[in-house]
Amino acid sequence: MGLKLFLKTAFSRLWLVVLLSVAAALCVGLFTAGLSVPQFESTMKIMIAGAEGEGFSTSVFDEIRSAQLIGADFSEIITSHSVLSSVINDTGLKGDVDTLKELIQVQQIQDTRILVITVTYTTQEKAMEIIDSLQRNFKAKLAAMGSPQSFMIVDEPMVHIKPNGSYYILYILLAAFGGMVLGITLNFILDEFIKRIDSVDITERLLGIQVIGVIPNSTLHRSDKNDK
Repeated sequence: MGLKLFLKTAFSRLWLVVLLSVAAALCVGLFTAGLSVPQFESTMKIMIAGAEGEGFSTSVFDEIRSAQLIGADFSEIITSHSVLSSVINDTGLKGDVDTLKELIQVQQIQDTRILVITVTYTTQEKAMEIIDSLQRNFKAKLAAMGSPQSFMIVDEPMVHIKPNGSYYILYILLAAFGGMVLGITLNFILDEFIKRIDSVDITERLLGIQVIGVIPNSTLHRSDKNDK
């Protein structure tokens, strides 16, 4: 089958292809729109400091490895059960510590003493409330542990909406493509099972020969006399 014949058969019922593509895109669009909930991210940057009174003394961090180890310790303390339990009590969140832990991400910027704390939640106010409570309870935990290290806030907490529209559009495009493929497949199936010759194009396509002429349809009207 040549490319021309393939395209002609695939889009022989163009209305079917368009209908299925639009229907699939609409269904997926409505479904994903109902499930898609806006997500907000609150972020803050903190810098690991030495013991109180030493300010930003780097004597404890003679090597990058030391900073990395302390950053890893801070990450574990921030997401520890005791700290997160206090955050839940402060903010009145529903759910357990494990659920809250999934909403929190702590990353250390490479070759620095700076940690980036990110909290993701469905409302802007609650995202800010969680990260404020988190840094307060983290600081209290360090003091309770008698840790010689502390931290300084580099960037105050900020909230922005988490982009997720690209996935929404991607799902719609994939659904439209799937509907188009289904429509093309149905065209081939219908073309295979419906062998009615009702045009010159179908005749040439089925027989593989050129049509020289067409005899028009005619209806024989008989009179009562002829019937007799």
